[in-house]
Amino acid sequence: MELLKEIIQKGFKTLGLMEVISPVTAIKAIEMKYKLFNGGTGGYTLYGLERDQGA
Repeated sequence: MELLKEIIQKGFKTLGLMEVISPVTAIKAIEMKYKLFNGGTGGYTLYGLERDQGA
């Protein structure tokens, strides 16, 4: 989980430096958000991710 946090942080910093984001990247972000926050449809939930890492 710590590795994921580090990757996300570096990605966030890199994103701030970008002037343009490709449509493909935007669509992937939308899909990931859907998986993370739509647990009722079989996607991932924050609770599930935290539980898997033993929090």
